Amino acid sequence: MTSARYIGRLAPSPTGLLHLGHARTFWIAAQRALAADGVLWLRDEDLDPQRSRADFAKAMREDLHWLGIDWDAEMRQSERLNVYR
Repeated sequence: MTSARYIGRLAPSPTGLLHLGHARTFWIAAQRALAADGVLWLRDEDLDPQRSRADFAKAMREDLHWLGIDWDAEMRQSERLNVYR
């Protein structure tokens, strides 16, 4: 029997500044990944072009780093549109 590696993630939409709920959720995911010797993903849900803004995504990453939260991998959903089609 093989065990699956734990993968934690947070998938916020960059339509505003990071709020406490997202920060708390990502902190919990980071702690679980650390405890399970897993990995942590930041998945940028930037699929709403009218509301998603690069400055919100940048601020979110800076805020998470300021809180001491780091991740192992990152993806932007807008770069994966061909997968969804």
